[in-house]
Amino acid sequence: MFKAVTTVADLLSDSKILRPLNLDFCRNTPLIEIGGSEINECVREFPLCFTYTDNSWRLCVLMSAEVGSNYYVSPSSGWTAQYIPSQIRAWPFGYSEDLEHLEVDRDAIFDPSSDEEKFTDLYEDRNRLSSVAIDKALGILGEFKKTRDTTRHLSHLLNSYGLLKPLRLVVQKESKTTNFEGLYQIDEDRLYDLDDQTLQILHKKRALSIAYCQVISRINFGKIQERVADLLKMEKQQSEIQSEIGSFVSDNEKFGF
Repeated sequence: MFKAVTTVADLLSDSKILRPLNLDFCRNTPLIEIGGSEINECVREFPLCFTYTDNSWRLCVLMSAEVGSNYYVSPSSGWTAQYIPSQIRAWPFGYSEDLEHLEVDRDAIFDPSSDEEKFTDLYEDRNRLSSVAIDKALGILGEFKKTRDTTRHLSHLLNSYGLLKPLRLVVQKESKTTNFEGLYQIDEDRLYDLDDQTLQILHKKRALSIAYCQVISRINFGKIQERVADLLKMEKQQSEIQSEIGSFVSDNEKFGF
């Protein structure tokens, strides 16, 4: 739950402050929106895709082939890719949807059950957020804010020319099949059949670069597949360990242990 920074003083009145030093907050986040300024970094490591949310087309990095998971967060809550998208780096800060207000994730920094008063570098005192922390968040989110609306507009433009088509992801785990729906990708056949005039329009508006980057980024689906294979291997090993433990207990029960 996000609350505007201007209300933090009120929220602080009955709570203790703790700031987790891990990435558990995005462990269940398979998608995150990026701005155009991040594309060059993201295309090297993640598959890019488009989503349609709240009447808006968005360009996102895909971090999982399953809803409710993130393959790039390690078991120890670390990050396993070189580049970290700006919205993750700036956490617990973020922008409101209209980009007019900096917000703070209340659930990330408050732990009412704690008996200790812990104040992090986010705060100058109990009622005031640190200007250094805010400046750092604004610095990280600055480029995202500057290019997000442009990227959404260009994504909408690509769709208006019929260049977006559904991207279907299916993960098979033993007898269970999961589908990740609501994702879109560039329709390469339509892209390469565009007439010269349309190509010139999209080139001048810089929409073609986003289209080509999405196509190029598909090579990173191989990394997603590798991570799925690693997870399956890990789950199998854990299952075998549990099976061995169960067998050991059963065998010892025969002898009255």
